Amino acid sequence: LNIMPCVLPVLSLKVFSLLSHSGQSRGEALVHGLAYTLGVVLSFLVLASVLFALRAVGQSIGWGFQLQNPGFVLVLALVFFVFGLNLFGVFEIGGAWVGADQKVAGRKDRLGSFGVGVLAAVVGAPCVGPLVGGVSGVALQTDVGTGLAIFSMMGLGMASPFLLLAAFPRLLRYLPKPGNWMLVFKQLMGFLMMASVLFLAYLMGQLAGLAAVTSTLIVLFLASLAAWVFGTWAAAHRSQRAKGLGRLIALGLLTIALVYGLPAIQSAYDANLKAAATETGSGDWKRWSPEAVESSLARGRPVLVDFTASWCLICQVNKKRALRTEATAALLDTFDVATYTADWTRYDAAITEELERYGRSGVPLYLLFNRAGDVQVLPQNLSSGIIREAVETFLAGDSAPNR
Repeated sequence: LNIMPCVLPVLSLKVFSLLSHSGQSRGEALVHGLAYTLGVVLSFLVLASVLFALRAVGQSIGWGFQLQNPGFVLVLALVFFVFGLNLFGVFEIGGAWVGADQKVAGRKDRLGSFGVGVLAAVVGAPCVGPLVGGVSGVALQTDVGTGLAIFSMMGLGMASPFLLLAAFPRLLRYLPKPGNWMLVFKQLMGFLMMASVLFLAYLMGQLAGLAAVTSTLIVLFLASLAAWVFGTWAAAHRSQRAKGLGRLIALGLLTIALVYGLPAIQSAYDANLKAAATETGSGDWKRWSPEAVESSLARGRPVLVDFTASWCLICQVNKKRALRTEATAALLDTFDVATYTADWTRYDAAITEELERYGRSGVPLYLLFNRAGDVQVLPQNLSSGIIREAVETFLAGDSAPNR
């Protein structure tokens, strides 16, 4: 779970923290590891509890639902952007604690470990969804107690590498010693954060269109100005009056950014949602609906359905290397297969219900129907060979291909 692209930038913060504190005692290292683990597990439990609560009141919702909310995506992009500016040195947090009591500093570090755990879980949950889709689907269909136990074990699994390093700090000896190179490493981690911001800006475009991307860029501009003001006027060497003024202006700019940005992107999202309702799809891949699938089957055509989302990276990889290739297009044309895309980037109750029918709580899901209406679930990691074997084998018993 830790190697997924959207998780790695957050974990880079934890790696940097481990390197910075490589000389700490085993007890202190274990406290940091437990704090990080608590942040991950607690976040998984909170997300799962929200899912169970919404489903209890009749909402059809699945794992990764937070990235279907444009407001959440905006706040997440803002957090990553500010983290990146901090890593670049635009501003520093914690200057006021220089020379303070070690216990206070220690508590702050533990809280930071807990916070990184929360961020890793919240950002990573939808990204790791494809790897645990079947398990999370089962968890959401059991009783609440069993479901929460399953999700807590997922969180524990995700946190386990850092917990292992914390429990056995001698393993840190294999990591490089702290030195000037860490400044370069820190800045490189900043670029990883900015790469995540680019991905979230792309996702915002998929959710709510160009107008929302423009609003997001304005929010990030105001955030960068706030970070610069904070770093310049609220630095440790400035007077108390300058610090207070700098903090006040920075907070004001961030407040203005969110007060402007959240309604703006929600308006763009609503407009884009209405426009999307009239779309029929692009090229050979039409927009999915149960009625469309039934209509194709009634006409004697086999059907392939791609349940996907813009924020699902495995889905995008499968499209590039398997689903949308010329070889696959020719194969599907030979067998006269009707193709449909069920895009779960935005919230869609019908897609969520269909995922649940097949024991999934998230994407990807690939369904191949033969002319008789029987269905075969394809693997979550596709290749052209897998699709060819499935089509030629599963549709072999059908009537002869049309061409």
